[in-house]
Amino acid sequence: MTTAIVTASQLATDARVTHRAYAAFLHRDPSELIDRLDEMCDYAAPRSSERPWGVALQRLTRALRAASPAPARPSVSGRAEHQAAATAALNAIVAFEEADSVTVTLPHDEHGRYVPAPGTEYPFHVSDIGRAAVHVLGSHWHAESSSFGVGAHLTRTSSVRGFVLGVDDEGDLFLEDEDDSNRRSHFLYSTAADGLLPLAHLVADRIREIRELRAA
Repeated sequence: MTTAIVTASQLATDARVTHRAYAAFLHRDPSELIDRLDEMCDYAAPRSSERPWGVALQRLTRALRAASPAPARPSVSGRAEHQAAATAALNAIVAFEEADSVTVTLPHDEHGRYVPAPGTEYPFHVSDIGRAAVHVLGSHWHAESSSFGVGAHLTRTSSVRGFVLGVDDEGDLFLEDEDDSNRRSHFLYSTAADGLLPLAHLVADRIREIRELRAA
């Protein structure tokens, strides 16, 4: 008995067809979309040591989280949840297609392990996002990098307490408000592939929202 070999291109094509049907109808059952995303995860996982596939797997995981049924959250409408899931799924499919299209030879050692040169695997650090965010916020803001650039502390001039930017145990970027019992805001569908400036604007916008709510 011969087992058919499923290509990445076929997986992406099937996922796009399923995604179109899901995105078009608000109350569409997400089961078929989840199955397509699972299949792509299975394909991407063994290749995830290579950065394009690692990004694709990260986005697929986020899309699965967004599409999976969950208890209703009062603050978010069903329409908004459906739109978020559809957007996350489309981003994941695009990342999967881009990973499949990469033709450059990635650096590996004699044991077949992916070994990018130091400083080349990711184009920026979390601390860079923090520093870019304070530029967006204005001259009264300042950022200090944490060790190895894995986070940043954002404060207004002459203030000690402010906001901590970091990445949690699940790999999600978060912003922690030191003036509100260290309450965290998570940027669930954001990845390094989104780019430094878009991420900086997300962080800056969230800080503005928090400060406006506090002043109201």
